[in-house]
Amino acid sequence: MKDLASLAKSLGHTRVLIVNSLAGQPKELRFLDVTDGWQWLDARVELGEVKLQRDLGQKVELEGVKIYAEGQRAQNLANFLGESSGLPIADKLPGTGAVTLITSDDDLKLQFQLRPSSETVGPVLRITSFGRLHGEGRAG
Repeated sequence: MKDLASLAKSLGHTRVLIVNSLAGQPKELRFLDVTDGWQWLDARVELGEVKLQRDLGQKVELEGVKIYAEGQRAQNLANFLGESSGLPIADKLPGTGAVTLITSDDDLKLQFQLRPSSETVGPVLRITSFGRLHGEGRAG
């Protein structure tokens, strides 16, 4: 972890997203704070179905990503991810630029778009739950 933290800091990052997998499938997201050495943030996101960027036939590098949520459950996840990742949350769907769109029909879905198109350009994640690793309860 020390080498990963050092690399992230040298690239100007303060947080690192770690993807844990089981049998080759992504199952959990964890967050590492690298501002002073390194430490795990008290947060995790459990994944259901995952469609990777390469499976969608897209290869796009997203910069300046903002989070936008549709619905209250999605907003709860957006707030949680914004706090954990340091990404800003938009109060309306941006007309241009990179956006992480979170919807909450039957379950929570997170996908990436490059506006003004509504085409998905990054991985699509079904979120089964999210919350703190320690402390009280779960948020999802």
